[in-house]
Amino acid sequence: MELKDVLTELIGAEQEAERVISRARKEAERILSESRENFNSERESRLADAREQARSVTESARSSGETEAKQILQKASVERERINKRYEEKVDGLIEVLVREIGEQYSRQGEK
Repeated sequence: MELKDVLTELIGAEQEAERVISRARKEAERILSESRENFNSERESRLADAREQARSVTESARSSGETEAKQILQKASVERERINKRYEEKVDGLIEVLVREIGEQYSRQGEK
């Protein structure tokens, strides 16, 4: 083999190495780009899931709060009705006692 042939082979090998390196860089860039896209997609998916879970927990808490408030209002209404009923049952007797006591006080004052 002559020096010219050896140099030609070396130049050809160098050019082939440059093509291989170029292809490898392009492949590495593609893989890196896909990895970034997959990471971003996964992150967005997880954020969406977390938002949905937070929305669900918030809605559940709101619903529970409303239910509890309704129960409290219902109990208060029942208690108010019970107090009104007791008042109605006792008011006439209380008035009679008060009228009698006041009458007795005036009567005693009149006797003096």
